Amino acid sequence: MSAGDEEPGVIAADIVFVIDEKPHPRFSGKGMPVTKEPGAFGNMVLKFDVKFPRELSDATKQQLRSILPAY
Repeated sequence: MSAGDEEPGVIAADIVFVIDEKPHPRFSGKGMPVTKEPGAFGNMVLKFDVKFPRELSDATKQQLRSILPAY
């Protein structure tokens, strides 16, 4: 099992992304229905457990370079 981003002088933490949606010209959303609260709507919260491979082949690395933007 990996230690993630733990190292001296670095605080281990989760990475959180907040995605704002653009308004749609035809469809407007009210949010997700809240369980057991008729007429109430809220935000949808998604949680992903991403597992990264320990190693990548050269071919896979090249393929990723071709489809992902360079930073």
